[in-house]
Amino acid sequence: MTNAEMVEKIVNRTGITAEQAEEALKKYDWDLLEAMIYVEQTYVQKADSASSFTTNQPAAEPQNPNFSDDGKFNINEEKQPRSEDSSNSNFGKTLKYLINISLSNTISVIHNGNEVLTVPVLVLIILMFSSISTVFMVMFIAMFFDVSYCFKGSELGNDRFNGVLSRIYAFAQNLKSILVK
Repeated sequence: MTNAEMVEKIVNRTGITAEQAEEALKKYDWDLLEAMIYVEQTYVQKADSASSFTTNQPAAEPQNPNFSDDGKFNINEEKQPRSEDSSNSNFGKTLKYLINISLSNTISVIHNGNEVLTVPVLVLIILMFSSISTVFMVMFIAMFFDVSYCFKGSELGNDRFNGVLSRIYAFAQNLKSILVK
């Protein structure tokens, strides 16, 4: 890690100026952990005590989640993510949840009542990224040849999702009967 990155890390985590962060790092020969402890004791605690003194309210919780209640710096960033990363963390959790759903649920291709193919929903999603209109068009046209689809799994294998697929299949069959006449 470069000196500039260490300065930036301290500034982002504590809210002090870059000059203060650089001073702390120089004081401890660019030892990040020692500098963070010094910054916590010197700047962050002073700011907390000043704000609690002027507002006559108890001191707020430490703003930096990487410092524990006893004032020690927590090196393990994964256990306590920075508050700035909360939106990224929520996005990551949502993405992980969606990927888990798409892997634990499947879509089955059924022709004349026989299950021909079963693939994870993730495969369908990947195909849709390449060309969503083409995928839907092929699936719809296949319904004219007695191909139907069925979701299976705890999240998607219910009447709500499969009901939509069966209504589309019924529509395709009605359209086929009208066109064949």
